[in-house]
Amino acid sequence: MNALENKLSKQNPNLLAQLNKTVEEVSLLLTKYDTNFPKYTDHSINHTKQVYDLAAQLLTKEEIDNLNEDEIYVLSVACYLHDIGMCIPEEKIKEINGTEEFLQYKQAFPNLTIEDYIRDIHHELSNKFILEEWKLLNIPDEKYATAIGLVAQGHRKVDLGNLEEYKTKFFVKNGRDFVCLPFLASVIRVADELDVTNIRTPALLNKYYLPNNEFSRKEWFKHIATTQINFTEDYVSFQVKCSDHNMLAALETQFEKIQKTINYAQKIIRTIGNTEARRFCLNLMRVIPNYEYINFDPKGIKFSFDVQNVTKTFVGEDLYNDSLAAVREGIQNSIDSCLYRKKIGNEGYTPSISVSISSDKLVIKDNGIGMDEFIIENFFGRLGSSFYEQEQVKSKFDAIGQFGVGVFSYFLLSDFIEISTKSENGPSLKFRINNDPKNYFHFFDKSDQVEQGTTVTFYLKASIINLGKIGDVERYIRNNFRFIEIPIEFSDSNNTSSFSCQAFDLESSIEINQRIEIEHKNRVNDFELLPVRISNEGFIGECGVIIQKMNPGFSFNNTTHYLDHSSFKTGGPTMYSEIGICQKGVFIKNYGGDLLSCLVGNINLTRKERLNINRQEFTNKERITAIINQFEIRIIEVLFERLKKTHSKRLAVLTNEFLYSYLDFNSIPKPDQLKHVLMNCLFFQVYFEGKKRTVQLNQIIERYESFLLIGSSEKGKDISQYFKLPVIIFKIESPSGQPYKTIMNLFFRVFKYNTSLVSQGNLSYQKFSHSIENIESIKALREFKSKVFPYREEFQPCDNELLMANIWAGKKRSKVYSRDMYCYNTNSAFLKKLIPHLKAITDNHEFTRICRSCFDNISEYYVVFSGDRAYDHLENIVQKLNKIVEPLRQIGLVHEFKKTDFK
Repeated sequence: MNALENKLSKQNPNLLAQLNKTVEEVSLLLTKYDTNFPKYTDHSINHTKQVYDLAAQLLTKEEIDNLNEDEIYVLSVACYLHDIGMCIPEEKIKEINGTEEFLQYKQAFPNLTIEDYIRDIHHELSNKFILEEWKLLNIPDEKYATAIGLVAQGHRKVDLGNLEEYKTKFFVKNGRDFVCLPFLASVIRVADELDVTNIRTPALLNKYYLPNNEFSRKEWFKHIATTQINFTEDYVSFQVKCSDHNMLAALETQFEKIQKTINYAQKIIRTIGNTEARRFCLNLMRVIPNYEYINFDPKGIKFSFDVQNVTKTFVGEDLYNDSLAAVREGIQNSIDSCLYRKKIGNEGYTPSISVSISSDKLVIKDNGIGMDEFIIENFFGRLGSSFYEQEQVKSKFDAIGQFGVGVFSYFLLSDFIEISTKSENGPSLKFRINNDPKNYFHFFDKSDQVEQGTTVTFYLKASIINLGKIGDVERYIRNNFRFIEIPIEFSDSNNTSSFSCQAFDLESSIEINQRIEIEHKNRVNDFELLPVRISNEGFIGECGVIIQKMNPGFSFNNTTHYLDHSSFKTGGPTMYSEIGICQKGVFIKNYGGDLLSCLVGNINLTRKERLNINRQEFTNKERITAIINQFEIRIIEVLFERLKKTHSKRLAVLTNEFLYSYLDFNSIPKPDQLKHVLMNCLFFQVYFEGKKRTVQLNQIIERYESFLLIGSSEKGKDISQYFKLPVIIFKIESPSGQPYKTIMNLFFRVFKYNTSLVSQGNLSYQKFSHSIENIESIKALREFKSKVFPYREEFQPCDNELLMANIWAGKKRSKVYSRDMYCYNTNSAFLKKLIPHLKAITDNHEFTRICRSCFDNISEYYVVFSGDRAYDHLENIVQKLNKIVEPLRQIGLVHEFKKTDFK
């Protein structure tokens, strides 16, 4: 018998008999552990017995004598039952698997299993099991079961400082004797951490089986290594054998955890004080490991960092772009604190946040959850540790904060900050911190914080005293906290104001008359904002575009006022897309539209996306683009519907004008939804078989395998008959040649047509087709082009008789022609010989230069433009080409150009 059993046998033999009966039942139940958790360390009867013995050893004789018979019995049974929640039967596991709590847990942590979840909440399950099955466990009555369940649950995670739940005086029977729950729970929590002996990992099991995941390996290592544990009055020592650095690292981590647990237990026990003339204390203060190193030299060298430099990095403006980021981070912390207090169910609670400013101070005050000493030490004062990122908090509450570094921004405003705080059941605390990481937090003896919540006082740096009146700070806060549900009150020496959640009022947020000026200011009233609102589980938002007012509908009467980038000016720069993205009401960044060239609006993400550490950019930009695309696609649908209703006669021209004016097809890829929208909304004029008709885009895709694309309808009928192909007209009343490229990219990039140059007689045009001959040769040549001609926009196949040509879509202005695009004839004798030698050419700089010179010379003299051909100095160019390609004989490419190659 250990010291606790001996004491109980003298105080109350009947309770000892009850304890022994419970142990018999528990021994059977704990055998279920191996079935449920085969990869974790031992939590069977061996572990629970060891925890019980450790509890008896860590308490001094005086501390045990201070306990009454009920406390010894409750502590003893709790030691045996603290892990019973991990041994629940299979039917109970199935019940948990279907609960709302587990589904929320899976949503927050999709990679974790039901076993992980049970292990995470097993202390709660132990308490529940004890309360439900106290008769089966041979516990005298329900009062004892309640006390045992709470003490067993207290072995991990739960707040033992919650005196409403962990009462210092809990009566299990009539009379004056009571059970001190926080003391007993503190003892079992320390004893559970102390069990790192090799009893939990039998040598035989270790010899033949070692778990293959990293976490389990570390757990097994620390149990394998410990050989002896000893207690003195104020410390516990471990004799440890280590055979490698992994084992050493696991043990050091465990001993640090034990020390933190001892410190926490000491803090809880100190709050108990003297109760009914009994003084509860724990002499155990420290953990001291003694290592014996086997077959390795522990030099102790590992990664470290300079605390001063790291802190400077986090408080410097390299991370935060302005000093008012401190205000943003402070208010953000207050919002999370208030919303979490509301989430955990404080009835009648009304959140409030206030900001006050004077010439030398700025104060942010909230009535949120507040902080106790444990939270200050382990979260507020620890870089990269966020209270809201704990699993038991994160599974229930989605906070704004992510990183646990926001407090470092405070020093952009102040050299030192004072904080007063009070948690629900903890004492009021007041402390001062400064920007020297070597200094400790200075705690004051008294705090004027009476109500639950936190007050942060920034003592402004000398360089920014007179930060500005409250209006300047208020504007900053209104801009950064756009859609929050908690009212914020502002005050300075002269004024007080407040604001709460803003609505998605798109028109007022964009301020059309102030932000957008049309080239002729007197035409501003001719335009309106067309908004679209979308709300779903992940976000809510409203975005729109500026359009000419429907009078009676869409109008493009003045060709100098297209609604493209050049038509809008905002104080000089051209108009661009600007969508304000907020996350959980807090502004992050303005993004541009991906599809629409003039998109404006606001979107609030209600489901948190990961940010970079300074909160100015999303790490998953593709996700943000996909959200913006949803608004753009809906706006496109609405605008096309208006066009179809109001301008059916000019539909083909107007839809093309809209496409050119609003959409930008130079960036790819585009979402698949856009294809569906455009196929149902876009109309083109098409000449085919001598007839002209207006055809919807989806009909073009379905009907025509190949077609020509031209910018004027004047020759459409003749060209269609000449090539015996459909001719699509993309006529747009615009002075620039840009529409051709926009429409071409629609087919080439979005609908994945191949393009080639076709020529017959004196006519040469761009052909679009889903299929093309010599596709393998084309792929090889395009790759060749990217290395030899990286400065050319396109390098496409053609089926005319030219070896190489430049396409120029306009008229001849001078002797200089546009060189936007190279085309090549894959059937030419030279290219057929060239293809097998592509690698040899691209691997040799000199041969690459030769080929480039060859193609440049061909294209310089043979230019295709507007259906005309020019042949200049044919005899000379043939001689020049043969001279250029002569060195290529070195790699086996032998070819002689002739005049007949260029008919």
